[in-house]
Amino acid sequence: MVYDEYRYRDGSRFRVKAQVAGEAIAAIEARDGIATAAAVVEDARDEASGMHDEFFRDDDGVWAQRGREEHARHLMRSLFRVENPNDTAETQVQEWVHIEHPELGSGYMNTRAAISDDERWAQVLEDAAAGLRMWQARFDRLSNLPGLFVAIDAAAKMIEGKAAKLRNKAAKKTRRPVAAKV
Repeated sequence: MVYDEYRYRDGSRFRVKAQVAGEAIAAIEARDGIATAAAVVEDARDEASGMHDEFFRDDDGVWAQRGREEHARHLMRSLFRVENPNDTAETQVQEWVHIEHPELGSGYMNTRAAISDDERWAQVLEDAAAGLRMWQARFDRLSNLPGLFVAIDAAAKMIEGKAAKLRNKAAKKTRRPVAAKV
């Protein structure tokens, strides 16, 4: 399907304009039947490609390091801790969650530590609610699932309310004003 306009999600950081990237990927899909990451990179090798600088602006050593870091992020997001591994009621728990730490920056914290820190846990809950809303927006026009979307909206509102309470609790502990996440 061809769209008239392409945009990035909020917070995305790319050098190539969304319209250029969208059109290039649509052309790959039209040519190959599907667009793969490998095909995007291969097409971007051409210096005349509008996407060349997005993928080939730095030396390969820099890109290799970035690739390893992305692989590490994927690995951390993929690991679960198994509780009661020898029990028939074993459960899998996401071991690491992404957080933005005020002093340490962006990274991952084990779930148990995040739960025990009201500010970090509020952040995790806000990210979860945002993820639900992104999924809902992504499939809103593609699906006829109004009942599911009502449930997603209710769940997101409940999660956002819990996050707001945790932020207020954390603010009272540190006696600073609460900055609502928009």
